[in-house]
Amino acid sequence: MTQYDLISEDYSELANVDPSKQFVQYPEALRLLGDLEGKLVLDVGCGCGTFSRMMARRGAEVVGYDISEEQIKLAIEEENKNPLGIKYYVAKPSNMSIFYKKRFDLAVANLVLLYAKDNKELERFFSSTFKLLRDGGRFVAITFNPDYKRLGIPAHNRIFSEENGKMKVYFLNEKEKIRCSAHFTKFTKKDYENSAINGGFSLGWKNLRIAQEGIKKLGVQFWKSYEKDRPYIGFVAKK
Repeated sequence: MTQYDLISEDYSELANVDPSKQFVQYPEALRLLGDLEGKLVLDVGCGCGTFSRMMARRGAEVVGYDISEEQIKLAIEEENKNPLGIKYYVAKPSNMSIFYKKRFDLAVANLVLLYAKDNKELERFFSSTFKLLRDGGRFVAITFNPDYKRLGIPAHNRIFSEENGKMKVYFLNEKEKIRCSAHFTKFTKKDYENSAINGGFSLGWKNLRIAQEGIKKLGVQFWKSYEKDRPYIGFVAKK
C-alpha cells in the first residue's frame, strides 16, 4: 500500500475543500495549461480525480493514472456517478504506456513529483511523460517550493518540516489540528531541472498567484506572506 492508500479518504475530502488547492494549485495549473478545449490531457498522479474532472469540464479528453489503488477506486466511483468520459488507470510512470498508446497534447502533475523516492524515479516521471507527449507538447506541474522558509510553522492549513532527511507535510483542519500527514523527498530546483533535461525537456519555473476569490473568501490575513514565501511553485516543461 502507498501512503495515499492509507490516508485516501481524508486526503480526498481535503482535495475538494483545501484553500491552497482550491485557490492556488488548481487555478494556477489551469492557467499554465491554457485552452483545454479538444485537447488530450494526461493527469500524472491524478489521485481521486478532482483536477481531472476540472479539466474535463473545460473540454479536455482526460486520462489519469495513479499508483494508489484506493485513490483510483474513488476516482472511478465519481466517474460512474457523474460521467465525464475520463479514463483512469492504476499505474506508475514505468508502465503507463502499456495502458494507453495515444500521444497527449498536454500532461499535468499536481503535487506528485515530490513523492518520487529519489532522483532516478523523478527522472522516470519526466522521461515517461516525454514519451507519451506529442512533439511540441507541454508538461505542467505544481510542486513543493524547495526555497520555502517557514519550516515547522503553521501557515495556510499546513506545517512543513524536515525530519530524518525527508520532508513531511501535516495537513491541518480549520482549527489548525492535524488531519493527516505525508512525507516526500527533499528535492532541490536543480534536481528538477536536471531530471527534466535528462528526460528530454526544457523547463521554466513559474511563480503561483492566489485567486482573488480566495482572498475575498478567506481574507488577507489567511494568505499573509504566501506570495513572499511560496510553499508551492509551478513549472512548464516543453518537448
